[in-house]
Amino acid sequence: MSGIWTGPVTFAPEPMYLLSAAMQDVVREGTGQGMKNWLSPELNVAGKTGTTDEQRDAWFAGFTGDHVAVVWVGYDDNRAAKLSGAASALPVWAELMAALNPEPLAIPKPDGIDNILIDPATGLRADMTCSGAREVPFAQGSAPVERAPCSSEVGVAVEEVKQKAKGFFERLFGR
Repeated sequence: MSGIWTGPVTFAPEPMYLLSAAMQDVVREGTGQGMKNWLSPELNVAGKTGTTDEQRDAWFAGFTGDHVAVVWVGYDDNRAAKLSGAASALPVWAELMAALNPEPLAIPKPDGIDNILIDPATGLRADMTCSGAREVPFAQGSAPVERAPCSSEVGVAVEEVKQKAKGFFERLFGR
């Protein structure tokens, strides 16, 4: 008997969508943004860099629409490699994927996900008057309720109108 699972694997769509979106943010705006030196941003790569304490190990784990890989860089005798995941493992991963000519990652947004404007400075709910606000996906009912200091009465009113219109069309068309 083999220790390898060969049957089908299914996942709940909401957590997978949220995880993928967070990992795409790492590549788009975080420690993985060096990926653009090897792969087109249109591939929507999802990934995560990592560096252990004292820089003993460095890694990058990521996936595209058709490939998944993890690259680890370090010494097997546990001495410090003095490298970060972004500076060492990410380039290896990116070159591997560039050679494989990957498909773009396109995960459809499932029901049960709301895109909410968030103020990155506070992590609170924002509106169109907040400079730098960005849409972040949340499982329905899990977004922050408290408003960021940058939000205004006008912005709050516009957001409420947008939500009411969205609810009307969802009731009308069933989505």
